[in-house]
Amino acid sequence: MVAVVNDGDSSFLQKPLDAVKNHRSKYFETYAGKLLGKPISTHSFAIGGQMASDACALFRALPAKADGRPVLVWGVAPRDLVDSSFSDPASTETVRYLDKVTYPQDVLPESKRVWKQLERQIERSIYLYGKRADFQIVERNLAENIIERLTGTTFNTIKAPQPLLKIAMAEQPEENSPGQWIVSPYSQKAAQHALWNDNSEEYSMRYRPFKPKVFNNQSQYMDKLLQQAQKMGFSVVLVNMPLMKQNTDLLPAGIYDKYLSRVEELAHKNNAYFVDFNKPGIFCREDFCDPVHLHGLGAQKFLRKVAEHIDKLCKTHALAGKDQPL
Repeated sequence: MVAVVNDGDSSFLQKPLDAVKNHRSKYFETYAGKLLGKPISTHSFAIGGQMASDACALFRALPAKADGRPVLVWGVAPRDLVDSSFSDPASTETVRYLDKVTYPQDVLPESKRVWKQLERQIERSIYLYGKRADFQIVERNLAENIIERLTGTTFNTIKAPQPLLKIAMAEQPEENSPGQWIVSPYSQKAAQHALWNDNSEEYSMRYRPFKPKVFNNQSQYMDKLLQQAQKMGFSVVLVNMPLMKQNTDLLPAGIYDKYLSRVEELAHKNNAYFVDFNKPGIFCREDFCDPVHLHGLGAQKFLRKVAEHIDKLCKTHALAGKDQPL
């Protein structure tokens, strides 16, 4: 969803966008607003490399829902539940940051290992130890200000070398800094000369070997998020993201069907509206920039289809005499 939101908007606005700072989909707001006949506002909580546990943690950290009936659109793919390189939900940058936001509570207390629980108790008992990250941030800001004055430059203009940045984004995409993830407008003309980015090697490492423990654990977090969303009155649209067959063929035999069956099962259990955009004939190779990610125009196509399904959902609720989901 990070690529969908940012590449779609960059192509729509015809200007580069910083994916770290852009947290809304103006293209979706414009298209859905016209389709539904009323103003639409969005906020994107998508994070690069986000697992189901990260999404659950983020949702738990949100304040109580205000008036209105917002729609939660959650785009999921096999990697959200199947990533052999993933082990500890509590160790991700997303969860560690949200633990600071919700302090002294933990966003994923059930995932804390013994030493993490012990460390949390020490943080609560010793003020300076609990605030060590805050002191580090203050120290870093002071150091940056001094360096900027001495050198006459700013850290906002410093860019990591592309080879190093590529490695960093592959390993820890959630840790990008402003200015490091700039997306540019897409055009069919430019695409004719663009190189196809084959990320099969990366996904082969993530998909194999299949780890049932990771799959079951992440499925539980998906279930927990959907349960909480239902209790809070959200209408959830759970979207199976489009992928090329080149990518899904990397999964061990039977695992894609297992993943899809689990997602459909959880959607049905929690009254979420499930949409499968990975069926044949909906998206084609020309919509992708690699086997996993849609390019700018493909992203806009995706957002149009999401808006059309939400419009259909609204009309279905109206016919049934139910509350409108949006």
